[in-house]
Amino acid sequence: MDKTKNRRSFLKKTLGVSAGMITIPTIVPSHVLGLNSIVVPSDKINMGFIGTGQMGTGHVRSFLGYEDVQAVAVCDVRKQHRDRAKTLIDEKYGNSD
Repeated sequence: MDKTKNRRSFLKKTLGVSAGMITIPTIVPSHVLGLNSIVVPSDKINMGFIGTGQMGTGHVRSFLGYEDVQAVAVCDVRKQHRDRAKTLIDEKYGNSD
């Protein structure tokens, strides 16, 4: 009787896990899995820029061209340089984070 009970519980657990594996693609968005030639978030390089004067702004523009790089921070002593770089980044990502 123990063997039957163990086998039944094993089959129930196996079927439960199998059902869970089938539903995962419907829960997880395709961009997280890297489908449709999209870079997976874990494969992106997060970059912060310190000093965004003339050359620094050029660096920001350059790195925004890469799909596997994401700009996440900007720092400059001069407000106009900082705001210019932030505007470039906001336009690229379509938000104002």
